[in-house]
Formats: sequence, C-alpha cells, structure tokens
Amino acid sequence: MRTSLLAYLHSDGPASAWLRRVRAGDRVKLAGPRRSIGQRPPNPPPQVVDLTAARVQRRPILGGLINEYSQAA
Repeated sequence: MRTSLLAYLHSDGPASAWLRRVRAGDRVKLAGPRRSIGQRPPNPPPQVVDLTAARVQRRPILGGLINEYSQAA
C-alpha cells in the first residue's frame, strides 16, 4: 500500500531529524492514535471539585485580564 506523507519540520527534535532522512520509496511504519498501540491515559483521573459545594476564591491577574481560582480552606 502506498501513502503520501506531508510533514512540516519544526525545530531540531527527533521527529524532524527522522523526516530529513526519509526519502521517496522508503518503507516506514507509522503508529496511529494512542489506542492503536494499546496505551491508556494515566491513572487516576483528576479529582473534580463540585463547585456548588465548595468555596472558591478568585484572584485577578494581569489587571483582571485573567483570573486564578483556588479552593478556599
């Protein structure tokens, strides 16, 4: 099976170095999404805080442009 590969080089990382060495006609194996190679997301899942039951403090940052939130004690 023949497939075209379109890639953009960014920086000098390992993938960029590999792409510079690949030539037309080379046989390559590419891994798909994470599930195709049997990996799972890290455990445990993050703790979700019920905002209706918890007190949350808001602190403006950058003159109120963004806010930082934390759970009040």
